[in-house]
Amino acid sequence: MLSKYDILLFDSDNTLYDHGVHEKTAIFEAFSLYGQKITDEQYLLYKKINDDIWKEFERGIEHPDGPLVERFRRFAEITGMELSPAEINELYIEALSNQCSPFPASFEVCQSLARTHKLYIITNGTESVQLRRFERSPLRPFFKDIFTAAAIGIQKPKKEYFDRVLEKIDCFDRSRAVVIGDSLTSDILGGINAGIDTIWYNPGFNEHPEEICPTYEIHDFKELVIHSR
Repeated sequence: MLSKYDILLFDSDNTLYDHGVHEKTAIFEAFSLYGQKITDEQYLLYKKINDDIWKEFERGIEHPDGPLVERFRRFAEITGMELSPAEINELYIEALSNQCSPFPASFEVCQSLARTHKLYIITNGTESVQLRRFERSPLRPFFKDIFTAAAIGIQKPKKEYFDRVLEKIDCFDRSRAVVIGDSLTSDILGGINAGIDTIWYNPGFNEHPEEICPTYEIHDFKELVIHSR
């Protein structure tokens, strides 16, 4: 599967890193530092709001104070909790930046693939979080570079994001690259928009709509090594 590719473009959250664990740890820590406590039910509400915000971000919907502050503004509005969305967001970003443990299989897989391929990270995630995590992560030695949406100036799944990423990679051949990620609407649709093959990391065995069809689908991250030759 990977023998036809030279360049592997990996998504970060929920592909290389367990964002669910990082998010939950950081959100409880942030509210604790703010002097508030939230329940598990409130955390699930935040998670839904956050997911909705990122989907809006992928579609290019803008928010007056940005998507990061907007999620906490909506959370405060729905729960009636008195808080400063900007302040709690700063605490959350700081807490999240300290979370950089990859999935158990990520180290082994990336270490192996880095011997035969050029690895890059492509992410819509918050730039300060992603860059800090990238530099502190045990995966850092295996990756050539990281491309955040903020640095590129546009987000996945837009074709322009991938076009600008490709301009930054020397001797890039679109037919020799593949996008690897968990998100159909960001990673897979983005690859399709840009004319780049895709590998959908789908550990939950979810269905995909007919209009978003990945080139390949894997359910175990280690399949990347098994099919690397």
